[in-house]
Amino acid sequence: MFDLQFNRTHEVSLARFHGCVSARDLAEFDVTAMLLHAVEAPGDVVYDFSDVERVDIPLKIFADWAQRPQPWPDRRRIFVAPRADVKALARLFAAYQEVLGGKVPTIVDRLEEALDLLDCPRTGFRPVERNWLRASISTEESAFMH
Repeated sequence: MFDLQFNRTHEVSLARFHGCVSARDLAEFDVTAMLLHAVEAPGDVVYDFSDVERVDIPLKIFADWAQRPQPWPDRRRIFVAPRADVKALARLFAAYQEVLGGKVPTIVDRLEEALDLLDCPRTGFRPVERNWLRASISTEESAFMH
């Protein structure tokens, strides 16, 4: 599972994964991020796996996900991976991206490190309502709940 937040001022998406992360979560994140960046400006992305208890993604599916080109090559991606198993997956993702010739994501241990690298304060993030985002994709309105 994941929750998505967006900081419009700094153009940073924060995906906070938690519980058991599945292949479906990755697919849903991809769709949600594409919709968000269609409504808002493409931004940097922080994948925060700090609260993940278990990763239940077959290696083949993870490898396929990692081998896709980065949708916004000029934007930064940072994985927050404090646990060894999640850090290993983040490194695998980075290795596939490097082979593709893409920008290799940064891997850090804490969310604060990721936000510091982006010069982004912890304040200013707003939750992205996924259902409303899907409904608003054809409008110019914001994806935020106010």
